[in-house]
Amino acid sequence: VSGLRNVVARMEGTFRVIRERDDVEKEASETGSGAPFLEEVLGSALRQRYRRLQPTKRSGHSRAALDFEDMFARLLAFRQEFGHVNVSRKYKKDPQLGIWVSNLKCKKKEYDKAMKENSASTRPRKSSALLDQDKIQRLEAIGFNFETRDVNVIPWEARLESLKEYHQQNGTFRVPRRHGSLGEWVHKQRQLYNKRDEKFMEKRYPKLEAIGFEFTTNRTDLKTWDHRFEELVAFHRVNGHFDVPCPPS
Repeated sequence: VSGLRNVVARMEGTFRVIRERDDVEKEASETGSGAPFLEEVLGSALRQRYRRLQPTKRSGHSRAALDFEDMFARLLAFRQEFGHVNVSRKYKKDPQLGIWVSNLKCKKKEYDKAMKENSASTRPRKSSALLDQDKIQRLEAIGFNFETRDVNVIPWEARLESLKEYHQQNGTFRVPRRHGSLGEWVHKQRQLYNKRDEKFMEKRYPKLEAIGFEFTTNRTDLKTWDHRFEELVAFHRVNGHFDVPCPPS
């Protein structure tokens, strides 16, 4: 009876090990064996089940780089939506695309270095994981600039100075989003303001407010000059003068 109890106890322990894979791995690392008592109690069938529960080790080939054609198609979709291919590394809508675009510039440097060395052992392979001349030409054809830095690495203060220059030239801080990376940056500042981001409100909001930056846009202010002129004529027709009172602040 005692021996039978021991066998049952061992079997229960074995099934518990199989259900709780983390416990199996811990015991295996401590004892150097897989699941205890498998061989002597449950035989080969349960051993095979135990092996299937173990995490599969990845080979170097299973960690294949992102497929170039797939990522290129996603880059084209981004270009169709925004009119450019300057994808931020922290692009939230498609983080994978942002990282891929950033890595392209590193791969280009590796490719150029290999070409200069002109060595077969270091020449980039014909692989989707690395660039080749055909891929470089296709990227450049859609406006990709391998020398352009990510918009996020441009210092905030430098962006502020660019905004001041834009205001001096155009008389407004309303930079359209289609106006390159500065437009995206201005849009981002308004987003942070709307969220009342703590860091933004503490450090950057005062600097923008000091130059008269408009954190909200009133759609009525976007009327054309001709439309405003017609409103002025209508006001004169009703009131007999052009002294339009200022709107309440």
